[in-house]
Amino acid sequence: MDQFYYIFDGKKWDWMESNEDWAKKDIEEYNFELVTSAMTDEDKALAASKQSEKNLLAYFDFEYSDVVHYLEWGSSLTDPRGKTNVVARWRLQLCREQKLAIIMADTFKVEITAHPWEVEDNSNQYKYILAEGIHFSFPLHRYKLFDKIYNQYTLRLDYGKWTYTAVPNKKSRVRSNNNYYNVKHDWTDKGFNFSLEIPPAVVMRAMTFLKDLATEEFGFSPTVPDNMPGNKLLKYFVQYPMDVNVGLYVDMLGYDFGCQVLRKNESNFDLVCDYLKLPKTKSLKKAYHANYAALAICYFLSKEVGIDDINIWQYFLTGQKLMDNDIDILGIDKTGKIYFRKKANEYSFSNRHWHSVWMLEKWGAKRTGEILSDVLLQSMDEYKYHCFLMLEFDYPDGNLPQELAQAIYRYGISKEAHDIGNRLREQNVKRIDKCSIIFDLTQKELAREEETPEGIFKVARTGRDLYDISEKLHNCVRIYVDKMLRKDCTIYCLQKEDKFLACIEVSNGAVVQASGMCNKKLSGYLLDTVISWSARNNLVYAVS
Repeated sequence: MDQFYYIFDGKKWDWMESNEDWAKKDIEEYNFELVTSAMTDEDKALAASKQSEKNLLAYFDFEYSDVVHYLEWGSSLTDPRGKTNVVARWRLQLCREQKLAIIMADTFKVEITAHPWEVEDNSNQYKYILAEGIHFSFPLHRYKLFDKIYNQYTLRLDYGKWTYTAVPNKKSRVRSNNNYYNVKHDWTDKGFNFSLEIPPAVVMRAMTFLKDLATEEFGFSPTVPDNMPGNKLLKYFVQYPMDVNVGLYVDMLGYDFGCQVLRKNESNFDLVCDYLKLPKTKSLKKAYHANYAALAICYFLSKEVGIDDINIWQYFLTGQKLMDNDIDILGIDKTGKIYFRKKANEYSFSNRHWHSVWMLEKWGAKRTGEILSDVLLQSMDEYKYHCFLMLEFDYPDGNLPQELAQAIYRYGISKEAHDIGNRLREQNVKRIDKCSIIFDLTQKELAREEETPEGIFKVARTGRDLYDISEKLHNCVRIYVDKMLRKDCTIYCLQKEDKFLACIEVSNGAVVQASGMCNKKLSGYLLDTVISWSARNNLVYAVS
């Protein structure tokens, strides 16, 4: 058995293979210095200077940690306390006789503490301090070593048995069309229980080994795509070395589809198209082999966006994400309905009104494809997302003011269009003057106002209150004026000082909606706070 060790190099700021004897010691014998992707250049240099044979750099990815929250758009401070894993060392074991590769991550935990904040003079940067006294310029957080109890995360790639095993993993049940589907989440899937991708150096060494085994099996080394994340490439190659792209569709479509995929198939394009009812064109076949996500995105365009025109699909064939969500969060049930195998991030693309019909009628396939591909495939920002929400909620019928339509045609879904839309909306609000409406609230509705240590629950008493909530939390509650006038619902918000934390819709004795910034689902202490408030006011918490 060959074993390789990988240490985080502070000077190169990457994981590097090390053959030195000092890198092979028992992990408990080292001291550690915490480092992360969000460090400043100054802090990186300081951490690198402390690296030695007895002091390793333990790395975690600040951006992808599922416990990280940011202060965005003037939102409230959410409680960031929790724990996350950091990696002290990677190891790779290669067993040629058993046709087995084992990837191991030696980890321990750091604790994230919320208080106290330290703010630099004349600066918006928040600072926090490690237990060792090193300062970092990250937003809102302090990280410190929680314990020195080590855990080992393992990905066992058994080429000889065509299987992989990830430890730990989690199985969950996802519902779609009143049917339940069992979904396995591996620690290698970004977003579950572990925030790091397997380092490229480890993937490269493991893939060289696996390709050698494939050459022995087939007589040649299969070609693999260069745009697939390393975690997925390793898993899918063990199962489907001739066509690793099909692994994504086995995960999406489930067991019945997987049973029809043959290991020696050089291409499963026809099989995937048959299942998804997509046309078997030369351009789609080429896209499938070049980009594992291409057919999934085309299916999404057809089912969710309402675009069946292959001429428009060409603008999306290189994409691998949907509104900054990894494509593999999607599942497709036996009826063809799309559901979520994993939770989407704050830029959710589900149940959206995409305006594709009127765009096609007004501007044709080329400009429609350019505009929508920029929203779906490119990196999202707050302006794009809020402009998109403005179209969805303010103009659901596509009857846009001419100035806004011209801005979208010229600039796409962008900050420029967002600013023009905001100005027009302000003018519209002043003209209609719904802000001056005062709602006729019952004593029971008013009695639910409450001051708690977590914040104050307030009821929207006027149209202006709804407008303020909508502006602060970037949601569509401003259009609920008529619903409140009809007594269809009552809107509350949770505030702390001048920060808006949550918007709550109560209807027929139940909390039917509760969300934070940009309609993001509540979690952590905010969720607990709203549920407790519901119980104290004899309201059923019915948020799905």
